[in-house]
Amino acid sequence: MNILKNIDISNLWLGDFNKYTYIENAIERAFINILDEEDGKKDDWVIPFFNTLWGNGEKMMDANPIFSARNIPKNYIVRLVVYEENSVGYSSYESDFDNIPMNTLWVTSEYTNKIEPFFRDIIKKLK
Repeated sequence: MNILKNIDISNLWLGDFNKYTYIENAIERAFINILDEEDGKKDDWVIPFFNTLWGNGEKMMDANPIFSARNIPKNYIVRLVVYEENSVGYSSYESDFDNIPMNTLWVTSEYTNKIEPFFRDIIKKLK
């Protein structure tokens, strides 16, 4: 299932609460659907992991990250960033956050097709 196939992620959605929330929710649904397909347990995950709210409670709509999740039993973080400025393509890298292993995917709007395979690979890896 490719939930994100026909979603338009472009600079036009940044700052637009309704469009941003729609895309954010679609990405979360894609992750949860892959969990279901791979027999993962949603209860093992904290979604979102990173706080994406300003101190006044308003949503941060900069897509950094637009999605994050932490697998509690495996102590592992997944992070997705959409970045358009001065960026072409996509990249994935491993790092850590507070000594917790983390895998991050950076994509531009032209490479949303990389999101679901990235999620699937991580979920399979953590089985």
